[in-house]
Amino acid sequence: MAEPIILGSASPRRRELLGQLGVAFEVALVDVDESGLSNDDVAASVERTSLAKFDAFAAQHVALLGRRLLTADTLVAGAGSVLGKPASAADAESTLAALSGEELTIASAVCCGEVGGQANRRTVITTVQLRPLDEAEIRDYVATGAAADKAGALELQGRAASFIASMDGCWSNVVGLPLCATAELLGLPSGAQGWSPCSGRRCGANRG
Repeated sequence: MAEPIILGSASPRRRELLGQLGVAFEVALVDVDESGLSNDDVAASVERTSLAKFDAFAAQHVALLGRRLLTADTLVAGAGSVLGKPASAADAESTLAALSGEELTIASAVCCGEVGGQANRRTVITTVQLRPLDEAEIRDYVATGAAADKAGALELQGRAASFIASMDGCWSNVVGLPLCATAELLGLPSGAQGWSPCSGRRCGANRG
């Protein structure tokens, strides 16, 4: 029986998404200094960070050498900058006001391979067009607490889903792990466990 895949991520959303593919996995983490890895080019930034996490496993988890590993990184950009998590409710409200009617770029990079070996990589980009938001709905949304700990204060897979006017690309990428690219890297057949692959042209899974 094959050993479980190592998921190098603490994200509960990534754990949930990977579970949808029906593969056995366990979680292990590494310490990576991400300063200097990110800039305004979100695709290049997530590629550097995901690969840095992958490469760090060989030194920090010697016992895992040769085990199959999956790492990922996701960034959201909008209104001319990479979006971080809001520092306060007031910060969340001002961020959402600036993003009203704007287009978001969501980029994820996924690395897969054996610990200590070379990573196979895929980068997926999804664009999300937000509709115009008024002050009252921004205030009501932030009051629910949904904006806390979310990039750009946007819980797009939850309460902020109604803010989306249109989307082009992979929806699971918006949540945090593009299943199209991940399934391809894991060698899973199309349609396995109920997931459906995205078009490589639309979601960017043909990159890398």
